[in-house]
Amino acid sequence: MLSNCHPPIDNYHFGGSSTMGLPFPSAPTSIDSMFTATQTQALHGIIDGLLPPLLVPPRENDASTQTREFKTYFESRLATDAIFQQALLQVFALELSTADRLSIQSLLTLLSSKFGTSLLLMKPFQKAFVNLNVPEQSALLSQLQHSTRSQHQRLHRLLQQWIMRTAFTYYAKHGASKTALPPINPHFAAMEYQPSLSTNNRQSASSNSIYASIVYNDKITPSPASSVSADATPDHVTVYCDVLIVGSGPASAVAASVLSKAGYQVLVLEQGSSTSSSSNHGSINNTATVMHSDATGSDHLQWTEEGNSLRHSYLGAARLGGTKECAPIILAGNALGGGSSITYGACLPLSESVWKEWLQTIFVGSSPLGISESGIGISSSNSNGINNNLLLDKQGQQFQEDYTAAMDFVTHKLGISAKRSVVTPHQLTLSHNSANLKLLQACDRLGYPWQPVSHVSHEGGSSSRIDSTGMVGKKTSLSVFMQEAAKFGVRMLDQCKVNRILTNPSTKTSDRPRAIGAECTLGPNQLSLTVVARRAVIMGAGALQTPCLLQKSKLRNRHIGKHLKLHPTTTVFGFMEHAPVDSFLGAAQTVVCREFGRGFKHNGHGAAILCQPVLPGLLSMLLPWTTPYEYKERMRKFRRILPLAIQQRDVSEGSVRVGLDGHTPIVRYSLCAADKVSIMQAMQGSIKLLATAGAKEIVTGHVRDTGLVLGGDDGPRDVIHLATDTRIQKYLMSLPKLGMKPYDIPMLSTYQTGSCRMSSSPVDGVVDTNGECWEVDNLFVMDSSIFPSSPGVNPLLTIMIFAKLLGSRLSMRLRYEDQQPMAIAEAAKTKAMLDARTDARSSFHPKTGRLPSLTDMIPHILLWVTVILIFAPLIFSAVAPEMEVPAEMPPSVVDELLKSPLKMVKGAWRETADFLTFW
Repeated sequence: MLSNCHPPIDNYHFGGSSTMGLPFPSAPTSIDSMFTATQTQALHGIIDGLLPPLLVPPRENDASTQTREFKTYFESRLATDAIFQQALLQVFALELSTADRLSIQSLLTLLSSKFGTSLLLMKPFQKAFVNLNVPEQSALLSQLQHSTRSQHQRLHRLLQQWIMRTAFTYYAKHGASKTALPPINPHFAAMEYQPSLSTNNRQSASSNSIYASIVYNDKITPSPASSVSADATPDHVTVYCDVLIVGSGPASAVAASVLSKAGYQVLVLEQGSSTSSSSNHGSINNTATVMHSDATGSDHLQWTEEGNSLRHSYLGAARLGGTKECAPIILAGNALGGGSSITYGACLPLSESVWKEWLQTIFVGSSPLGISESGIGISSSNSNGINNNLLLDKQGQQFQEDYTAAMDFVTHKLGISAKRSVVTPHQLTLSHNSANLKLLQACDRLGYPWQPVSHVSHEGGSSSRIDSTGMVGKKTSLSVFMQEAAKFGVRMLDQCKVNRILTNPSTKTSDRPRAIGAECTLGPNQLSLTVVARRAVIMGAGALQTPCLLQKSKLRNRHIGKHLKLHPTTTVFGFMEHAPVDSFLGAAQTVVCREFGRGFKHNGHGAAILCQPVLPGLLSMLLPWTTPYEYKERMRKFRRILPLAIQQRDVSEGSVRVGLDGHTPIVRYSLCAADKVSIMQAMQGSIKLLATAGAKEIVTGHVRDTGLVLGGDDGPRDVIHLATDTRIQKYLMSLPKLGMKPYDIPMLSTYQTGSCRMSSSPVDGVVDTNGECWEVDNLFVMDSSIFPSSPGVNPLLTIMIFAKLLGSRLSMRLRYEDQQPMAIAEAAKTKAMLDARTDARSSFHPKTGRLPSLTDMIPHILLWVTVILIFAPLIFSAVAPEMEVPAEMPPSVVDELLKSPLKMVKGAWRETADFLTFW
């Protein structure tokens, strides 16, 4: 049975003639600090089961298999690699959550004994995992992957993400060598991969005005000339500013630019380290922190650029394990620049249908606000090309006009065009790379509609190498808006974790509490920091961190952390022959296929197909692990892979809450049936595109997908070839039968939105149309969490447009309150905006400024309980005379008549509940 899944046992190279478990090296001291001896033995067995040493004979028709690198690639044994073990321990200790670490340790304990292995598989008389030979260890791990128990599948996914990603992103650098030797990783040479290696240099203040504006935590006390003042004691620092901004992402950069230009003192707090971003405009390639192994050794553990990006520039270090049900790998920015530093620079505006949907949700929705009696519609000839029949009041029209002005401003700053209907030459600042060109040509052959993607202007206008975080040299919010803000005196604190937002109680002039600053922890020494914001506090920490911070700050709106959209993304891989595709070179995602964008229900919740740039670390987590040989062989061909990403505009909603440790976001998310059907249809379309592009082998990420091998020397295929090729048709029909159960398909989430959505009332959302929280005055949210629903495109441009819109409104309000000189029209507009704000906020529970809690509803509950108890006898007496039962009536009918009074009482209770819900 094992021979069907693995090469013969003789092909497993372990340096001896025994067919039992491999001889394990003595565990180093650092491993003993994490695992027991038996757990270490089980861990080595798992490594050997996933990536065993193989004796694979070279193929005559493939010259690449004749090399020494090919032999090293397949025969290397990572379980005996001390540097790899140290890399595993670093990922285990620093990146895995406490729950995931406990899960792995429990699994290793079970696998180290006969009873534990039997208990894990629920099969009696099983051998201990550590006593199995390597093919049997691989087969047992395959059983976990294909198990019907979701916990088994989750454990296998966690092991694959942990071990595989580490194996393809670490390297050992010769420390004592006098000659320049290449870095040591047994995989890179055979993969023809030359990774860019990281350095450990902090930016000099003179190289960039952004970094000159950073007040590093080791120099926390600003100079007297600084626009941000501070009071310091040995164990506590208090900093004063006008506006406090939490996070340094695209929303924060735009808001900081707008407010600093208006003359306000702005302080930006960033949880990540500024050394995780490079001087090259937000790319994190050149300055990611290098983690060394024991400095006394001859070899040092280091990471590739991609490895450092995944470790240091993502929230939760590209969190492993995922979430409940579909388990996406969540990629959220956690470095200077936030999400703009980890995107590919693609900028697409909202589609007409999505913008109409958002206006409907914000200004119509379930709230009576925003609807005019006369019904003034949106003009179909506006500059955005929006054509809809929504009836908006003056507030809605003003919001539409402000959005248009903000879009024009942001796109002009970035040097792109945001028109939806017209494609101008300067939209495509960079030419298509090989992968995007193949997608474009395949779409033309199949008749699929495609759209060019605007890119932020490139320095020099030429293609450049990218890493997992995006293009080197692209314009980002950091290089454009934060650079501009720094010139107006903005200050930033890196490595600053905000614990909660400070508020003062309601006053005589306001029924709501008011945000006045934040409590923070600064730097590795955990210095206590209090920031006092005189005018406003702005949240720009993203859709995962912002709701958690609001929850920790005791805000009670029921929509906080709800309605989370993750844009789940899966990938289909096509393996080309001969010429490398190199999806990681040049401009990324310059073409998007819109064939499946409307969704199978034609409601706009469909999937977009793009080229996903992949490097070995990310690819190792997305490729399905079928057998050790197939997995290694597919990874070896990574330069010839054409990866097509399927990005779903999800109907599904999740939630995020703060974990028990007080800072880790806990995400719960599951795909609904509609999203699963849409993703499956787009996967089938991607397979057709890859076959049309000339792929010789196609495989999805599904754990039970064995792939489609086409082979042959035929080049690109046409529609007739697709329809007549029985292999392709059978493969397409077999995919839906595989299903889409939890952990079946690896998912990515690069865009998170909607967890503090905007609305015209606190019944439907968290913030109003000015971005101000309904519960707390002067507390604003301007990041992607305010989106009413999933945008369906890269949200970078939309985030900056909304931040410009809301930042401008806040700037006008502050200048109006400060009685600064303003134009007559601007002053009238500001006064109208403030009057509308006052009316809207006073319409909802004016005493507390929030939705009623249980304490507020107790008097109403007692009143209605009393009323029902008084009138219940009258109801029974009114109904009872009509309930004369004939003698011949069946007992079932008698029982139904006797229940009628109870039904009337239940109806009264329903009306009471509806009344309480309304209040």
